[in-house]
Amino acid sequence: MYVHKEDRNGSFTEQEIARKVAQYFENRGFHISTQVKLRGRIPDILAIKDDRVIAIEIKGQAGNIEQGIEQALHQKNSVNGSYLVITRTRSNKKTSNICHDLGIGLLLIDEEGLEEVVKPDMNEKTLDSTQTSIFKEKGKPAKIKTEKGILVKLFRSESEVAILEEIIQNPNELHANAIARKTGLAPSTISKEMSIIFELGLVTKRQLGNLILYKIDTQCEIYNELKSIFQKLGGTKR
Repeated sequence: MYVHKEDRNGSFTEQEIARKVAQYFENRGFHISTQVKLRGRIPDILAIKDDRVIAIEIKGQAGNIEQGIEQALHQKNSVNGSYLVITRTRSNKKTSNICHDLGIGLLLIDEEGLEEVVKPDMNEKTLDSTQTSIFKEKGKPAKIKTEKGILVKLFRSESEVAILEEIIQNPNELHANAIARKTGLAPSTISKEMSIIFELGLVTKRQLGNLILYKIDTQCEIYNELKSIFQKLGGTKR
């Protein structure tokens, strides 16, 4: 069950938004999946009910809204409907108009919950490739393994894996330059990847002078699973 919490800037992480969105659609009778690849990529969330399939793309406080629109548009013709979800504080008339013109639904999230401000254009049928990915013969829903979409995003690059391995096995706070030295990655790469990892709610960060210090969040609900994964792969020694 979703429990609302906010970071110090009053914004939701994508992990928190995903929980709220999943609950929103589950309350409307949809099954939630984060493991089905459509048209070459895995949507943040798929909501499935009978033979209806809704693709949902989520962009948190640091997410690129234009990229989210492109991703939602990419999935639009392969499913019955496609949504973009962003925080209300990042919404504006231009974004609403773009979504409306493109036929993409727009959901806004704030402390009160989710609000649909733009309804998506709904296709009568999904693509055959979508049916193949999701449904068995005669249109019966396939048994879909549902796990947290965070893990899918985490391991999308070798850089992200190297960073996670380093911060999981190091209990102390680390600044970006230290992580760069230990992993051999460029500071710019560290900055980019750490913003994603932070938005997923896996690390804490605080500013000390001109330095930003990061530390694995051991209270994260998938911390033990992450640590176990790296141990099994011969990574973490602790």
